[in-house]
Amino acid sequence: MVSFNFYLDKPFKSGHTKEIQYLKREGLPYHKYYYPNPTPIYLWVTFNKKQKFKLHSGEKIKPKDWNFTSKEVKSNALGALEINDYLIDFKREVVHRYREIIKTDPDISYEDLKELLKNKKGNQSPAFEAKKTALEHYSEFMELKELEVKEITMKKYRTLQKVLGEFLEDGNKYFGIKVRCEHINVDFYKRFCKYLIDARQLKNDTIAKYIECLKVFMRYSHKKGFHECMDYEEFSIKREKKDIVWLDNNELKAIEELELEPNSTINNIRLAFLYQTYTGQRFGDVKALKRKHLRFLDDGGIEWHLYQEKGNKTKKVVIPLLPTAEKIARKFCHPNDPIEKLVFPSISNVHTNKYLKKIGRLAGIDEITTIVSYSGKNKIEECGPKYEFITTHTARRSFVCVSFERGLDLTMIQNFTGHADQKIIERYYLQVSERAKREALFNAWK
Repeated sequence: MVSFNFYLDKPFKSGHTKEIQYLKREGLPYHKYYYPNPTPIYLWVTFNKKQKFKLHSGEKIKPKDWNFTSKEVKSNALGALEINDYLIDFKREVVHRYREIIKTDPDISYEDLKELLKNKKGNQSPAFEAKKTALEHYSEFMELKELEVKEITMKKYRTLQKVLGEFLEDGNKYFGIKVRCEHINVDFYKRFCKYLIDARQLKNDTIAKYIECLKVFMRYSHKKGFHECMDYEEFSIKREKKDIVWLDNNELKAIEELELEPNSTINNIRLAFLYQTYTGQRFGDVKALKRKHLRFLDDGGIEWHLYQEKGNKTKKVVIPLLPTAEKIARKFCHPNDPIEKLVFPSISNVHTNKYLKKIGRLAGIDEITTIVSYSGKNKIEECGPKYEFITTHTARRSFVCVSFERGLDLTMIQNFTGHADQKIIERYYLQVSERAKREALFNAWK
């Protein structure tokens, strides 16, 4: 006769056996003596009511979340349904193996039965493979993504992998379980967002990017059959319309007229920034600009034939160079140059941003500026001279805002910037200056 029952290993703090026994006899609560950290869940196999051994289920749970009467995880504990289902499957597999052994050898001894169920190599039934953790599946997901998406997209997934790893580094202690895909539910999402806000102090826009990547992973893992939890469809972070920094005509003119040492690094960055501003393109595209991308026209003008890459999509954009951009292009590039020659000297985004702040200061772009953003519900105000907020992305935003104020409609602006949706331009790029708003108001009320 064999029985199979789950039990929690060492659920109580050591040194309190008598107190716990007394409280149990009196029917009094004894939860204060629970061990605070997760402990293993074992399956006891009792042979002929006398001899018994244990098999490790591979799961752990905090004692406060264990129902000692029904010998299962309490229904209100995180991941209770999934863990209890797992334990049922584990027990079913062990019982199935036991029956197969008995069919083969009805008179098998206790020691032989114990050896076969433990398989000599460990306490877990060899025919039962423990489910992989969410991070293990995420590593597999990353290997597939590397074959599908561009490096710039992979950076986002790698960042999420690092952040998730840090969040779950002490996961067994924090959650009381090894977090698997089915545990990534609404409760997990709320805890993860709280961690990103409180521990990492991230802004909502950054958190939203992490959540978008997490949802892609959860869709992948659901299609693979790793879980049936659909809570991820509800994951959403509200994005407020951002305060943006852009340069108006006068500020751009000040940078144009700034006299710096010719051919110096700071001057080359100044010219590349102006070229980026008057073409409305990304820093990465300007950095990668080669002679072969420029078309020197018969009428004396120049066109930039750019193949923008976003995710797995490539889009051709033709940008006629405005006079200032054309002048800069001719300074760095000649029609007879080798077609693979880079137009601008190469420098990193980080170093460029440092130089741009210096350029802005030298150009006198020092109006006190306040940028408001949010981390969760917490309002964050950053205040300082405007040049402190200038980055390579300021160029693209300046192109959108100045072009709009000069009368270029959003559809035409979209044709040059290559954005797939005008809503992106309106949310992240477009801001009307106070001067333009004032002029529009007075013109309307003339």
